[in-house]
Amino acid sequence: MQYQVYSRDMGEQFSKLTLSVGAIAMGLGIVGVVWANVASVLIALVMSMFFTYRVLPRPAGGTEEKARLADPAKTMYRYSFPLAFSNILGMALIWSDTLLMGYLGTSADVGFYGAALRVGSTFSATILLAFITVFQPVISDLCNRHQMEELRSMFKIVTRWMFFCSYPVFLLLVIFADPVMRLFGSDFSVGSGALVILAIGQLVNASTGASGMMVVMSGRSQMELVNVSVALVINTVMCFLLIPGHGVIGAAIANMSALSVINLMRMAEVWIFMRIHAYKLSDVKPFIAGTASALVLVLINRYLIVGNSIAIAAVLAVVFGVMYISMNLAMGLDDQDQIVLRLAKKRLLNMT
Repeated sequence: MQYQVYSRDMGEQFSKLTLSVGAIAMGLGIVGVVWANVASVLIALVMSMFFTYRVLPRPAGGTEEKARLADPAKTMYRYSFPLAFSNILGMALIWSDTLLMGYLGTSADVGFYGAALRVGSTFSATILLAFITVFQPVISDLCNRHQMEELRSMFKIVTRWMFFCSYPVFLLLVIFADPVMRLFGSDFSVGSGALVILAIGQLVNASTGASGMMVVMSGRSQMELVNVSVALVINTVMCFLLIPGHGVIGAAIANMSALSVINLMRMAEVWIFMRIHAYKLSDVKPFIAGTASALVLVLINRYLIVGNSIAIAAVLAVVFGVMYISMNLAMGLDDQDQIVLRLAKKRLLNMT
């Protein structure tokens, strides 16, 4: 995972930022920024190939050594090709509703929907990526060693913490959808309803935990290709049906439906092939704490505070966070939660 972080998460993003700033400074405009993004991807590609060359074993030159490495190479290619195509279709899935909005809707709707989609997906995607990046090699290792009990326990812990971190973000986006969208301009409040719908899809994504990574890292890359293909078809068909009559709301419904279907399929596959599910009874605690905190926040916003500005929303968000954490602590943490917190504290101390 460290090489992925070096090349994609650090190399690509740093070069994208610096090259884009340089292009703007030289007056190259949007074309320069586009080429800066292309160059950053190429830089990440070169870094990835360099790390691959360092990590993968290479034959010493003898025929016997080449033959020994042939079978693992074939296995890797059989696994990688479906995954490569699923990644390509995944990119099409990410952009299909926006592109179809431009084709079937208006240019203004593209702007409204694009802003709602960016807000609705960025916060939750950042949280999910943080957990999945850490959990991905663990899944592969435990599956390879057939330690299913440890895998089952880890899957439940990660799912619980993904939901714990994502649920308050979802609630805040729902409550303050209008002031958040007004950050882009007063006209962008049109996208508030779309933001709420998109947030629901992201909540479903978080609620299914790392199911998609469980499917992929357990060696079922062909199954993931099927999942992404089904989601892409659903998204495309629903966009054609809903965008002409409902605009940004129709595109948001299509996105939410596709995201929900693909994650529910992944979760079902984890149960069918691995007999592992993501939930336990104590997982209801974050839901209770979040819902109760959100109700209090709505009452405060409605009866005690006049106005709907982003400054008020920021203050209320802090109040919400304090209530959410306090209620979870009051209901008590599981032993596994305390282990996670101790590990996080230890990591932070080591970093400082």
